[in-house]
Amino acid sequence: MNEFVITKDMLLILSPLILLQLGLAVYCGVKIFREGVQNLNR
Repeated sequence: MNEFVITKDMLLILSPLILLQLGLAVYCGVKIFREGVQNLNR
């Protein structure tokens, strides 16, 4: 039970970072999907 509490606290601490990472990934995916891959190589 103690280990679960520790991991839960770690998740609560890291959740803003995880959300930021996910947001960046979604943003990059949408940007690539809209603009096309050929615009990345400039």
